[in-house]
Amino acid sequence: ATGTVTANVAGELSYNNRQLTFSPDTPWSEGRFYKYTLVSAVSDADCGVDSICDNRGLPLHTQNLAAVDARLYGPTEGGPDLEIYFKGGAAVSSIITPLLSLPTADVNGNFQADENEQKPSGALANFSLDLLDAEGVTFANSVRLSRDPEADTYVAAGLMAPFNDSSVVQYVEGGGKAPNPGPLVLYDVNVGCGFYTPETATIRNQLPIEDCGDASYSFTSAALFSEVVGFVAPEDARFSQAEGMPQALVDNGGVLAMINPAQIFATSTGLNLLGKPGDSAFITFGSSDTGPLVMRIRYECLPGVDGVDCTTAENTTSKGWIYEEEDGSAAFWAQLNLYVDTPSLDPEAFVRAGSGRRQAKVVHHARSLPISLSLSGKISLLPDGRLVAQVTNENVVKIIADIEAYSCYLEDGIPGSSCSEIGSYQNSSQRFYPSVYLQIFPGDISLNIITAPIK
Repeated sequence: ATGTVTANVAGELSYNNRQLTFSPDTPWSEGRFYKYTLVSAVSDADCGVDSICDNRGLPLHTQNLAAVDARLYGPTEGGPDLEIYFKGGAAVSSIITPLLSLPTADVNGNFQADENEQKPSGALANFSLDLLDAEGVTFANSVRLSRDPEADTYVAAGLMAPFNDSSVVQYVEGGGKAPNPGPLVLYDVNVGCGFYTPETATIRNQLPIEDCGDASYSFTSAALFSEVVGFVAPEDARFSQAEGMPQALVDNGGVLAMINPAQIFATSTGLNLLGKPGDSAFITFGSSDTGPLVMRIRYECLPGVDGVDCTTAENTTSKGWIYEEEDGSAAFWAQLNLYVDTPSLDPEAFVRAGSGRRQAKVVHHARSLPISLSLSGKISLLPDGRLVAQVTNENVVKIIADIEAYSCYLEDGIPGSSCSEIGSYQNSSQRFYPSVYLQIFPGDISLNIITAPIK
């Protein structure tokens, strides 16, 4: 194959506010290669000609991640054309079903929680199927990020020992622990709001505000696609028991839905970093936003690594299950592996310079951070034939991201020759970086997933 286009495919194109569908006049030919292109423009889009646009005239945002921050496009910009290649396969009896996270509070899709949009405090308390009505679900899709109170023993107690105290430990990448060395510049982190000065003197002069309310939540938006295989009994070879799987599902089997890799987006929230005071490497941080959070569902199989056949959907895609609880109600359970990225996170930082200060640069490693989710919840059938699954996370999710601090601002995210690194620690075998420790508590991810009408 040369990659040359040999012919256009005749078919019907249909779309609505959240979905674009192309149906070919004849079935895809097995073994034949195809390509479709979603066209866009960086700016000054000629809608319908050189770009797909929304109803505001903004071009389709085609690139959400980039190896270098400078190559990211702004929230109102488009991006390069998105070309997708695929191969025609044999006919299957399974059904492709879109799974939409509705309703979404981020109604304008700008990845920001705007003042006129619904707040979690008014929606999370109403997480009940009893509120389903003709106007839809009143529950808002959201995720709440929190500082990890177990980042080290002193933070858990509400105190922080002097940084030259070798008895203080910090988690390091890989799950081990190391002495908290003197040069580390990051003192603490909080999500949604900042810190306060306690009335009584402590070793720490500032403590994190514990209840940040709506500010610690992000709103989620997602369009996932599942392949509903049908009922799978426990003795079926396609039934594989996973850790944490509900006993009723283990005993009786359920309806298998293969969840294809896709992206879940969450709106930006405030991330406040507290710098270490009192030495020559004094660094202060301004208020920062996480920017959009991108969670990518991962393939379950790596060719040549896992020792299994990675050409079958059963071995490559995540599995979701619809099953019957002991009380006769319908429920959903899934285990997902994801990567988390914060492509627009750019913490503002300053270092001491004589009697003043100059801008520093913080490079974060919040890229492709692996997390796992166990999701469960109830399922209900709406009068129009749509299935609704209201699910939350069963497990604690730890998010640990190393940061690097430099004494001057960097161009395109790359250290220059005049920049010196501050805040890391090198011993005889390993370099330690300060890290941001966040977590998602059980129940703090709330997804309201709605299918298309089942006829």
